[in-house]
Amino acid sequence: MTIRTVLLVFLSAIAALFAVVNWQAIMAVVPVNLLFTQINAPLGLILIVAFGALWLFVLVWALMQQASVVVELRRAYKEVHANKMLAENAEKSRVLEARTALEDAVNRVEEKMAERTNTIAQAQTERTAALKSALEGLVGEVKLLRAQVETIAQKAEIKIPEELPAASEPEPEKKGFFGLFGNSKKEEAEAAPAAAPAQEAAPASETAR
Repeated sequence: MTIRTVLLVFLSAIAALFAVVNWQAIMAVVPVNLLFTQINAPLGLILIVAFGALWLFVLVWALMQQASVVVELRRAYKEVHANKMLAENAEKSRVLEARTALEDAVNRVEEKMAERTNTIAQAQTERTAALKSALEGLVGEVKLLRAQVETIAQKAEIKIPEELPAASEPEPEKKGFFGLFGNSKKEEAEAAPAAAPAQEAAPASETAR
């Protein structure tokens, strides 16, 4: 209960108590002037009825005002709730649009990456095929060259080894005493391989004759 309600109830109780205490005086018949005529009636009762009617009118008017305020509050609440629902729906639609746009962007990026990956793989495959073809051609040329060399060697009766000899590591140069005796051994080692082909070529020339 509000303070206004408590105050009205308290004043109404005091008025009722005053009327009960002075009930005989209130019900006393006296001449009453109604401006256009004059009658004999209890003046107190007339005043109590008039004030009661006024009080009832004020009470009904207050209730109607309170009811109108409640109706306005409900209407405002409904409008606020509707606006809130619209805002939530708009926010959901914006989130959905952003999510859709993000998914589209991701799909486009994935498609571009897949296309680029396929392009790179295709280029790599073509490059591998080209290298393989070039290697096969080179192997064919080597085989043809070997066949030609074997043919020439058979005609010249030269024996070709199946495998190439392993490369030997060069021996460190040994210098003699103050560089006087070390160069002679080096020159002999370099001259030995050069003399070997000349000795092999001599029997071949004699056989050819």
